[in-house]
Amino acid sequence: MSNLLPRDVKRTTILEYRIRIASMWCMVLAVSFVIGTFLFGPAVVAVFTESRAVSSEMRANAETANEQYAESLASIDRANLIAARLSRDTVTFSVTDAMREVDKELGEGISFEGMSFTRGEDGTPRIEVFGTASTRETLAQLVERLKANPYFLDATVPFGQLAQATNPPFTITLTLRPVKK
Repeated sequence: MSNLLPRDVKRTTILEYRIRIASMWCMVLAVSFVIGTFLFGPAVVAVFTESRAVSSEMRANAETANEQYAESLASIDRANLIAARLSRDTVTFSVTDAMREVDKELGEGISFEGMSFTRGEDGTPRIEVFGTASTRETLAQLVERLKANPYFLDATVPFGQLAQATNPPFTITLTLRPVKK
């Protein structure tokens, strides 16, 4: 039938046909878009809302991690300062050497009963030696020998323990001379 139409009309008809086809396809695309928007719109909103929640949670976690990192660095710095101070100021003494030095100074008339090791308020090592002396003079001589020993800074005995003339029990506090590492 299109063969019977004049050429100008045929062209117009073909053009009109193509416009109608394009319009139909545009209409199908528009309807598909509207339907897709209604179907996928809530999903897009949910994804957007969830991503904002996750984003804020990640920011909060990052801030917490940064705070923990800063606290860890501060703790490490404090530990390094303490370690440096300890390595610089470390005072060592050998328990065996201290016992040998006390044993060397024990003489006749001294009964050795025991020792205890402590640190003074300033951190210096101290030894308390317990025992019994035959006389107060023997005890005084022991204290003088311990004071003269270069291994010890000081040797003290309470005055009340020197009051008894025979068999006085004693507790001598020895302060060790610090030895730098």
